[in-house]
Amino acid sequence: MIFNIFASLAEFERDLIRERNKAGLSAARPMGRMGGKPKGLSKAAMSKAHAAKALYDKKDKTGEEIGKALGISRATVYRYIKEIEQQQRFVKRKQSSKQN
Repeated sequence: MIFNIFASLAEFERDLIRERNKAGLSAARPMGRMGGKPKGLSKAAMSKAHAAKALYDKKDKTGEEIGKALGISRATVYRYIKEIEQQQRFVKRKQSSKQN
């Protein structure tokens, strides 16, 4: 019985928090604030991503070796390479649509 009361109270508090959060986000949107983590890479990460892509394209080092050289993990090397490749594809599509 007491547990049910506490559970109901906790749910009620959580609903209040959720409502306040939605109200805050709704009020911030007209001011240009979207919230959340910014998309894309920082300038420092972007320079490492370009360096990782250049080293990877030479095909003389593994992802792990590139990561050690740049001070990042192997998984980050491949994530950076994927990001650069996606940007390059986007630029190519944009250029081809301008020509048509």
